[in-house]
Amino acid sequence: MDTMNDLFMKGKAFFLNIYMPYKHTTIESVYQDSDIENQYEKICVSGIVGTGNVLVNLLILKMELIRDGVILLKKTINDMMTPQEEVTILNQENHDFEVIPDKKND
Repeated sequence: MDTMNDLFMKGKAFFLNIYMPYKHTTIESVYQDSDIENQYEKICVSGIVGTGNVLVNLLILKMELIRDGVILLKKTINDMMTPQEEVTILNQENHDFEVIPDKKND
């Protein structure tokens, strides 16, 4: 039973560590870190942090574009569903059109 509890606690700690953000959020903070002594390691970590930031920003942009598209689609559908005033063309001579609104809905 103790091994199951230990396994459960290790699994919980593993998933909590995945959920927590990395200690560096910007490329500048990677180069200012004194724990990383190797220059190649700094370059690799900064590339990974930069790529992660780009991917997160692209995901946020995708969500915003979908939201704006849905809002625009809703507005377009609402405009299409509102009743429009119907017109009747009586005279079409010499391209002079006389427009008279129908009085069905009055």
